[in-house]
Amino acid sequence: MRALARLTCWVACTALLLASCELNPLSPGVAVSREEKAISLLVYSCPGERPLTVRVVQTDDESVGGTDDRILWEVRSDVPPQLLVARYGEVPSGFVKVTTAAPLPPSQVAVVADWGDLQHALLFRVDDVPQGALLADKGQVSHMEFEDGARAIC
Repeated sequence: MRALARLTCWVACTALLLASCELNPLSPGVAVSREEKAISLLVYSCPGERPLTVRVVQTDDESVGGTDDRILWEVRSDVPPQLLVARYGEVPSGFVKVTTAAPLPPSQVAVVADWGDLQHALLFRVDDVPQGALLADKGQVSHMEFEDGARAIC
């Protein structure tokens, strides 16, 4: 009887672990920075993850991908660099413009990095982005912390 209880516990714990991995897939990093009024986007791609679409969307809730999300800007590349640093509205080298940039609203927006079968989104308000620093999933980080964290996931 004890063996059955242990097995049941092990199966339940394993199921929870696997479920949490599906809900929180390992993905490379997305961050934003601000200098004056310009917003820059940083996207770290793991080697071999191609192609990449980067979009900025306006969203009214804590999730991205709803039918009411408005695409503000979108670029795409079949062969992106491992670390993309792009100023909002400008088309980075090696990318093509999909959607022309609209003015950034004061409401919540999200940067979405889409590798086809994997997406990573960072929700933020423009006024919350610190001057001269990066805002990432873990809050304010340095460039080194951002790259080291993303590299560790790859």
